[in-house]
This record gives sequence, structure tokens and C-alpha cells, in this order.
Amino acid sequence: MSSRFKDWNRKRAIHSYCFINEMSKEIGEGNEDERAKLLSICRKLPMQIKENGIIRVLAYYSNVSNEEGKEKIEKRVGMTLEKWIKEELLSQEDEEVKEVIKDLATYSFSKYCFINKEVMEYAIWLKRNAEGML
Repeated sequence: MSSRFKDWNRKRAIHSYCFINEMSKEIGEGNEDERAKLLSICRKLPMQIKENGIIRVLAYYSNVSNEEGKEKIEKRVGMTLEKWIKEELLSQEDEEVKEVIKDLATYSFSKYCFINKEVMEYAIWLKRNAEGML
């Protein structure tokens, strides 16, 4: 395994761990319903990306209402996916999700597949960390 791959994998693991840790603190120990919702969302995220592609998944999570409960957690998961794409894959900052989706739609097929695969790997780390921590 090359060191470059290990570094990317380590970045994904640390970034997703920090997100799950932050969400766990926000939710609190006593609120098992919201912890279960976060775990459920993280468990189904890799399959959503595989079946629908990252553009549709980002569009779905960006259009979730800002209500309390599951919608709030879904919005935060979408925001962390967007943050991962901007910081690590696109090297762009201060963009809204619509701009990220627009950029993704204009990329070549091979670049889109690379980004989709990378976000899938990140989602798998989110799932792993959520299962281990929640």
C-alpha cells in the first residue's frame, strides 16, 4: 500500500471521526433517539451514494428542511459531505452546495467517477465511526 493511499485513508478516518464525535457531543448521552437517527443515516449513506451518485445525494441533503430531529441530522451529514468535497477534492472554499453540484455536473466522466468513489470511501468511514462510537 502506498503512503499516499494511507494518507488519504487516514484523512478520511480522522475527518469522519471528528464529525461523529462533534455530533455525539451535540446530541448528548441521554438522547438515544437522535443517536439512533444519526447511526441510521450514516449506515445507509454509502448505499445511497452507490445507487444515486453524489450529485443526487448532495441535492437531497441540501434540500432537507431545518426542522429538529432527523431533518437536522440529515442536513449536518450533507454539510459534512460538502465540506469534505470542497476541502479535499475540489480545493475550493466558501461555495454553496448548488455551486458544488454545478461543478460536479460539468466535470468529465472520469473525474466525476473519481470524486464519487472518494466520497463513497468517506461515507464508509462515517458509517464505521458511527457504528463504533454510537
